[in-house]
Amino acid sequence: MIRIFSPPANKLMAGAPDWRWQDFMNRAQQIAIQLRIDNINAVALCAQDGVFFACALLACFQAKVRVLLPPNLLSENQAWVDENADFIFTDEVLQDYGLGQKLANFPTRLSLHEDSEIWLKTSGSSGRAKCIVKTAGQMWGEAEALGRMLEARFQLGTEVRVLGSVSPRHLYGLSFRIMLPCSRGWQIGRKQLDALELLAAGKGDNCLWICSPTLLQHLHFEQQADCSAPLALFSAGGLLRPELTSRFQQQFGCPVIDIYGSSETGVIAYRCGEEIWQALEDCRIGVDQRDALWVQSPWSDGLQQTEDIVQISASGFELLGRADRIIKLHDQRISLLRIEQNLLAHPWVTDCYLGLHPQRARLVAWVALRADILSVARKNIIAELKGHLRQYEESFAVPRFWRFCAQLPRNSQSKLSSEEFERLCREIPQ
Repeated sequence: MIRIFSPPANKLMAGAPDWRWQDFMNRAQQIAIQLRIDNINAVALCAQDGVFFACALLACFQAKVRVLLPPNLLSENQAWVDENADFIFTDEVLQDYGLGQKLANFPTRLSLHEDSEIWLKTSGSSGRAKCIVKTAGQMWGEAEALGRMLEARFQLGTEVRVLGSVSPRHLYGLSFRIMLPCSRGWQIGRKQLDALELLAAGKGDNCLWICSPTLLQHLHFEQQADCSAPLALFSAGGLLRPELTSRFQQQFGCPVIDIYGSSETGVIAYRCGEEIWQALEDCRIGVDQRDALWVQSPWSDGLQQTEDIVQISASGFELLGRADRIIKLHDQRISLLRIEQNLLAHPWVTDCYLGLHPQRARLVAWVALRADILSVARKNIIAELKGHLRQYEESFAVPRFWRFCAQLPRNSQSKLSSEEFERLCREIPQ
């Protein structure tokens, strides 16, 4: 099927330098023509500029060229690209590619093949590298459902600029930094921004912030006191701590919207503040015999079974934790997520991860502490945190082993690798 893309031609779609949607369509048309002339079947899209990225992506949809999205070009991903792509689109390549194609008329629309494929190299929900295949039609359908939700719930309007700290080579960044603004005719932020850049870039504009919990945890408002409030702030890749949500709402008075989903499922649900989770329009949800959530949507490629234990009600659903994060100790089921949340409520703790020691069947707590607490005697820290947890947990659910650091080694998607945790456990004295 063909989808017609026809944005408002004279509307600004990017700054520094300014591009209007007509400029965008002109370049996309040139790139698509050149791709056909060069007989290209697949490209790896590694552009850093969000506008170049979006332009090349839609050109590939028009030319029906497969798009590979490697998270980086380290050796394993480079080998994947070499095997499956004809060449790599970088910012430098896209500066000139197709510029020699003369357009008889400025295009007023692009005809996009909905079955064009996007291959994402991702850790997915399992933590192991895998390739997720999406289609242009699925990505547009998800973006349009997100747009309808935002219009119905938050009335964001048409003059919106999307800024993000996440890469469009991950599904969350692709969905929110690229597909959502394309589907709504909004401005696309060119750069992937760090915390200070995000605060500086958000001055004086109607901005949406697309962030991760890791970045938000390290965002210091006092570094940019004159930053304008965003229209809304999105977070995905991990649950936002309630105190962080409250902090942003108090500072900016804007909606703080948590997004729930995975590379396999796409967006499943959202919540604002401490609301219960709401499934996105067109998402059908249910549970298996373990009470683990399944989801089926037009962008999820059939029914997808998750490992997240949920409780569904008439008003939405609650996330209780991953199936592999609900373990049995002393013949009782305990939620590692709940213990982590209780530990995070202590003012000394900035981040934490709990797991079962692979040999000793006892809990290990890996805890990031405030900078001023790192110098406190280890035994005093342990005694304080154990005492705190005993207010909420039975004694067998209080960790036996403790490791402290300034910051947990989470990746850009807020995930910790199982190898890192296993290494930590091996270093615990016998």
